[in-house]
Amino acid sequence: MRCAKIMSEITVKNLEYIYKRVKNNNHKSLLRSIPILNLVLKRDFEKLKAVDNISFNINKGDVVAFIGPNGAGKSTTIKMLTGLLEPTSGEISINGFNLQKEKNKYLKNIGVVFGQRTQLWWELPVMDSFNLLKDIYEVDEQEFKDRMKWYNEIVNINKLLDIPVKNLSLGQRMLCEILASFLHKPSIIFLDEPTIGLDVSIKNKIRKFITVINKTYKTTIVITTHDSGDIEKLANKVILINKGSIAYDGTFLDFMKMYGNKKIIQIKPTFKLSNGLEEIKKMLSSFRNIDIYVESDWIIIKLDQNSDNISKIISILQLNKTFDDIIIKPATLEEVLVPMYYNYGGEKQYDKTENS
Repeated sequence: MRCAKIMSEITVKNLEYIYKRVKNNNHKSLLRSIPILNLVLKRDFEKLKAVDNISFNINKGDVVAFIGPNGAGKSTTIKMLTGLLEPTSGEISINGFNLQKEKNKYLKNIGVVFGQRTQLWWELPVMDSFNLLKDIYEVDEQEFKDRMKWYNEIVNINKLLDIPVKNLSLGQRMLCEILASFLHKPSIIFLDEPTIGLDVSIKNKIRKFITVINKTYKTTIVITTHDSGDIEKLANKVILINKGSIAYDGTFLDFMKMYGNKKIIQIKPTFKLSNGLEEIKKMLSSFRNIDIYVESDWIIIKLDQNSDNISKIISILQLNKTFDDIIIKPATLEEVLVPMYYNYGGEKQYDKTENS
């Protein structure tokens, strides 16, 4: 018996975005203060690739974590996928509709939530915004009522419906934004940092809603996030982007097998933290492929889960009386991503030792 072929719901081919930036502009502040000088002074521009010839497919029902360090090209890609930016080159299609050629049909298939943009009316109660969006999306009245009842069963939304949007907390507004994005039951929803800055309670509500619509309607979710909890609790697929190119495209399980098969030795040093990192690196300079970095008041040593060096490293640390406290544990997703993002140009508190 033949297996049914899985059809891609989102297809991206050879996507690029190139922008121009003023090169070595020594008159930047002057041009801002006296705009008319822009007409007189000659400026040189350079072309930069924010997104560099990427291709990928996303299947129906996937929950995709679209991740990478700041400045990697995530937001630029999502803006192109949602029609907010025109690609320099390449093709994007959803359910067979080409964004460049059939934009209206394409956009009817998607819902979008950007933290810095709102689709709710600031001065109006939430329910008024929902009613306006119902009319814009031409949602049937009975279907709308059923949808609102269903929303309340999942996340207890009724208590927020009469509150003006401007009076909602950040978490309450984000929850309402996500509910609003699903009013017309799109096949795909794009979420940009939906849980950033939110407390645990509202994060759980948002994750619960995303999980329910995904399982109930096989809604495809594309989520950009720096929250490892979002990735662990929601995603079945990961696309990792760095410097405009795709560094990984595959399942979350394979991602963790490839990058997450690590053991963490976490020590609280007996000496000053500023000196501790260099001291530890010197002591362990003979070991290959270990990562050493600072996190809060701890020095973190990361190495392969199956490495024979764990006991040797601990013996050296004990012999040199380097720590007051030690914890040994499997690496979490966050502990995998921190050094990875640093190597891509992220946080400077991370130091890597790769002896070869």
